[in-house]
Amino acid sequence: METPQEQVVMTPKCKTANSTTLIIERRAVNKTNDKMHVAGGEHTGIIINKETANENGESSPAQLTLEFRVFLVSAQTGKHTPESRTLRFWFRDHPEVKDMEPATIAQDFFKELVSPQEFPRDYVGFIKKIMKLMQHSYKSISKLEVQLTQLQESAVPERPLSADENSLGNVVLLTRDKVIEIIESSYPNPVTIQDIAKEHGWDEEEVAQYMAELQSSNVVKAMDHGAYTRQQSQDTQVIIVKQMPTMVSSKQPTIAIITAQYCEKLAVDAMIENKETFVRYTTVGEYL
Repeated sequence: METPQEQVVMTPKCKTANSTTLIIERRAVNKTNDKMHVAGGEHTGIIINKETANENGESSPAQLTLEFRVFLVSAQTGKHTPESRTLRFWFRDHPEVKDMEPATIAQDFFKELVSPQEFPRDYVGFIKKIMKLMQHSYKSISKLEVQLTQLQESAVPERPLSADENSLGNVVLLTRDKVIEIIESSYPNPVTIQDIAKEHGWDEEEVAQYMAELQSSNVVKAMDHGAYTRQQSQDTQVIIVKQMPTMVSSKQPTIAIITAQYCEKLAVDAMIENKETFVRYTTVGEYL
């Protein structure tokens, strides 16, 4: 008798007026019926259960839980509704876990899930991305419970004004030093000319002139998607990656040094020897 292959199966767990809970788990499926949707093509190996899960007895508690919040925007009214999204993780014995703690795996999963470049803008895309990550990249995760809970409507938090903005009545003068300050405060994330101009109400052509001058002086360097970042004299020690590499526990850092300003970062770098720096660049703003 042929052993059924392991699939990634999504099953509704419960639904209320303002929340939805789904179970996404890795398990072998003996047979399918008209109450299951079996994906094909590039999504082969994914099954969607149409029936609500029928759990006989309480399952073991989740080994780890992550929660974050997003703002949903109504296309009709433009109103913002905050939503809490909770991820509960269960892990299984797998070679991937031997050199990594479950917390590290969950953190890497979360970072990839909410990557600003590829963050899903709707529910279908969000759930599909979770299933694809479990299917291809995070095989040590045996089950994920996803709970989506809409909260009461509230205003989107506003960015605090800087000292310069307050002193000039929200008007910031465009200067070479100000452009450098913006680039350094965004490091390691690059910024585009369009973003800088839009944020401060500046003319894009004037910002582009300053950026070209800074680039020719080797103060900044061009990145992908028309973005720029601070040029460093030690660029040979900076490795640009799309995803952070997996590190064995023996090489995990034990001390974190957090600096508020770019100049402080340079001072710390000058004091550390035998360092290896990996930078995962983004091309859009921080995720809320």
